[in-house]
Amino acid sequence: MSSGNHQTSLNLTQHNLHAEKHTIVNYAPTINYVVNNQYNTVNVGVGASAAPSNHELLTLGQKFTQWFFDSLNSHNPIKGVPPKDFGPQHFYNEAQLMLLMLSPQETREKCSGQQAVSDRFLDFVTKEHLLFSPSDHPDGMMVDMSPHGLVVVLVCGTVHRENQCVGFFDQMFGLIKDPQFNSNYKIKISKMKLHATHLTSMPKLTDRTHEELQDLAVIPQ
Repeated sequence: MSSGNHQTSLNLTQHNLHAEKHTIVNYAPTINYVVNNQYNTVNVGVGASAAPSNHELLTLGQKFTQWFFDSLNSHNPIKGVPPKDFGPQHFYNEAQLMLLMLSPQETREKCSGQQAVSDRFLDFVTKEHLLFSPSDHPDGMMVDMSPHGLVVVLVCGTVHRENQCVGFFDQMFGLIKDPQFNSNYKIKISKMKLHATHLTSMPKLTDRTHEELQDLAVIPQ
């Protein structure tokens, strides 16, 4: 990839990125942002007969986030394990990644295309030596499905470098079933907020304001 220098967050090393250009996501499901604490879902108003149950969606979100961060973290050399399968094949061609990094000034990035998005995630662990630990608290995840079949997963967790916690993250994934493999999902879009801060407690999505959840979950048109 071509490169252009800019400062990353969390007092990280310089990262070079030139995003590939592809088309933007062309649908915008209406999300009502009603948090159901019993099932940890974001209500998108899908009829019961048209979508999986809340339990099935939550199970899907848990399995996906476990796979995603376990595979991504395996590429951090400090783990000392063989790198697991993680690459552009798990993203749609027109995948998007939007980053908001607070350290303490605000830095935004946006990259498009399955290779650029995959590379940016890998740079976090291979070049900046970060490890992501998603929350296992019941309030650390919310999942639902839009009328268009987009599974929206919201998750939060802590960010570490070596043995030091350097902050926390809030993240949204938009997942779509792969038409070639009906039981598998690919990542269509992701939005991540990285906060460099000293933590006094484990992060919870239920601690976020309505506006913060709305900003994280909304799908750009």
